[in-house]
Amino acid sequence: MSNDALTIPADLTSCSPKAKLIYSALAMNGPLTRQQLGETLRLDPDYFDHAFNQLREADVVWSRPTSTGETLYSLR
Repeated sequence: MSNDALTIPADLTSCSPKAKLIYSALAMNGPLTRQQLGETLRLDPDYFDHAFNQLREADVVWSRPTSTGETLYSLR
């Protein structure tokens, strides 16, 4: 396991702590659905909208639908 610390991009310095937490989870785990992020971060998935909007505005995350109708989020 690497001891390298995750570096948050400068574009995210003005983002909320939840947005940075989501960014970190996606960086460490790869693409995840909202439900998976909620389970990984132990946060209610309903609270993610504002954080996802911040990450989209910073152009660091994108989303796509899955075959099961969920949305998969990943870093650009």
